[in-house]
Amino acid sequence: MVIQKELKDLNIFEKTRSITTDGAANILKIVASFSDGSKQIWRVAHRLQLVVCNGLGIWIRKKPTSSSSSNTPTTSNIDSNDIDSDKEDYIDDLQTNPSSSTPDDSSNSIELLDESFDASNIVLNNNLDPNIIENENFVVEEPDNPPIDIMNNWSIDVIEELNSLAGEVIQEDIGVLLKKCRSMVKLLSKSSILMNYVVTLKKQFSICRSLQLDCKNGWSSTYHLVEFMLLYKRIINKINSEKHDTGLNKKQTNKISLIELDQLDWKMLEMLDIILKLFVNATNIISGSQYPTIGVAYFSIVQIRDFLDDTKPVVGISVNDVPLFMRLKYLLLKQIEKYFIENDEQSLVKHLVSKILKSWDW
Repeated sequence: MVIQKELKDLNIFEKTRSITTDGAANILKIVASFSDGSKQIWRVAHRLQLVVCNGLGIWIRKKPTSSSSSNTPTTSNIDSNDIDSDKEDYIDDLQTNPSSSTPDDSSNSIELLDESFDASNIVLNNNLDPNIIENENFVVEEPDNPPIDIMNNWSIDVIEELNSLAGEVIQEDIGVLLKKCRSMVKLLSKSSILMNYVVTLKKQFSICRSLQLDCKNGWSSTYHLVEFMLLYKRIINKINSEKHDTGLNKKQTNKISLIELDQLDWKMLEMLDIILKLFVNATNIISGSQYPTIGVAYFSIVQIRDFLDDTKPVVGISVNDVPLFMRLKYLLLKQIEKYFIENDEQSLVKHLVSKILKSWDW
């Protein structure tokens, strides 16, 4: 095996007792093949990725429904299952703007980070405050069916379909909401009319940040999507209210109507913003730049667990929204228990106690 050969060449193979990696199945298989019995320790950041994505259902896809199963008349021919349809977005833009047109301000053009990816991998109006540093990793979105050789290990274990017996309706609702957000970003970026409209409104509302898509292999990118959607709330609401006066065709206005966020959607985004900030802070603490230790990681996870288990009121959450917010916390708490507490082989507590005992020569 290549890894064993490299470790032997470095003369550290016999000294290797544990390996810190992500928890993907292919990595587990590699570590299990080590003949010396070296143990694998999951990266805390990867387990946080699974906690957030699987706990909240960030990438849950609503199961397609048969059009013949409902006799309820609709005002639009657009299927709700096409909320996040890239093909539909392309057609709309090409029909409305057959000739090439660009926004008035060239500094606000779309930036394509990787032409090998889908055209949805964009950042809209890249006109940033000079004091704000943007992370380009927050821009790239994975294709729906990526080739196996380019799939990131962190996206392999992310749940996309709910178990019909144990699934939570709220997770499906969050999945649909975030698909609406992604579709809105794509639609705004692919229509020259909407791009110019947004550029004007950004100046009017003094907004320097850019809408960005998220990617499946980084939950923090979804946090930024939520953050930017809230920042653009006034612009998005204005687009929804004036969609018939902007020069868009019927297909595009129907698309905007389909992905329009209502009051409950905005409340959900606000709750997600509050609850995910805790995970952002924890990730910053255990990042490589902070020289993390297992003790620091344990402290961070305990802080998250205590917050999720706490029933006290949270600033920014109204009394009427408390039950829903507590439900979100409960879903995340179950995942914390699953990935950090219940798995004895990967328990942070076990590793921490083991290191302490070794330091005392017990």
